[in-house]
Amino acid sequence: MGSGSVGARSPRLTVPSLPYYLGCPSWSESAWRESFYPEDARPTDFLRLYAQVFNVVEGNTTFYARPAPATVQRWAEVLPQDFRFTAKFPRDISHDGDLRLQLDAAEAFVKLLAPLGERVSPFWLQLPASFSPHRLAELAGFLDELKVPLAVEVRHMAFFEKGDEERMLNRMLLDRGVERICLDSRALFSCVSTDPAVLHAQSKKPKVPTRPAALTHS
Repeated sequence: MGSGSVGARSPRLTVPSLPYYLGCPSWSESAWRESFYPEDARPTDFLRLYAQVFNVVEGNTTFYARPAPATVQRWAEVLPQDFRFTAKFPRDISHDGDLRLQLDAAEAFVKLLAPLGERVSPFWLQLPASFSPHRLAELAGFLDELKVPLAVEVRHMAFFEKGDEERMLNRMLLDRGVERICLDSRALFSCVSTDPAVLHAQSKKPKVPTRPAALTHS
């Protein structure tokens, strides 16, 4: 791919005709200059250029920090209406105690991203590995109060043992129209690498069984 090839739309590069969404965990990667982004691309141009090729992105950036309102407005101006932005709830919402006590913060986050409209779909609640089946009632209370498309990622191993705990989780999500996100990390953990980026990913990503099933139509 030439250094300037992303700047113009091309049938070879774009994916709007696909019957599914295809994208990456991030768009703000300076290392992609010269291979994916033009060499002279500014960081503020990255999302616009990314959206010329892919039709969805994982909003991992919002897990670590809330964007400024002006940043959200800029995203809204450059993203196509059929683009999907799966924004993660900030970690202080998903990782800091009882979820039901975080509802005000969650609703404020939803309001912050309102300029994106239906392009934010779903909102992604990534729960820590310490979130056990004993807290399912807490999760249910959180989900019942939020009136936006939602998806939940669990990492506690009890939810991957095909027992009562996993069935209870799946039923709870299915009844509420909430998707379950499952990371397929088999390729990541099957490789032996000295690449710092791969080693970092292996240290951060959960090593959990795959669950190739959808609970919703989203």
